[in-house]
Amino acid sequence: MQLLSIVPFFILTFLVFYFPGRFLLRLTGYKFASFLVTFSLSLGVGLAAFLFFTYVLAWIKIPIVYNLIVLLAFVLEYKKTYRELKDNLNLKKIMVPEALIIILGTLAMVYTTWNSGS
Repeated sequence: MQLLSIVPFFILTFLVFYFPGRFLLRLTGYKFASFLVTFSLSLGVGLAAFLFFTYVLAWIKIPIVYNLIVLLAFVLEYKKTYRELKDNLNLKKIMVPEALIIILGTLAMVYTTWNSGS
């Protein structure tokens, strides 16, 4: 049963980090280059934003507000991101070692920092 619950966990983890990170990159005027660079930057910026916002919001005793931030970022970025992913995603261009490093690094950071804000 726990094996089935890992799929929603990874999907939600992706959404919690990717969309706020992508939204913040778009706010700064970042010109989206290749898919792999944009994907890794969005995850990194999203992870940093998650840590920062959960820390600050837990400090002022309203940590539930981060859920609203994620929802807002998801709504604002979904349409553009979906269109860009559909147009630009070519699995042959993504090299397996690079993708594996990004996935393993993301999992390692999620494992070590998941409870840092609560």
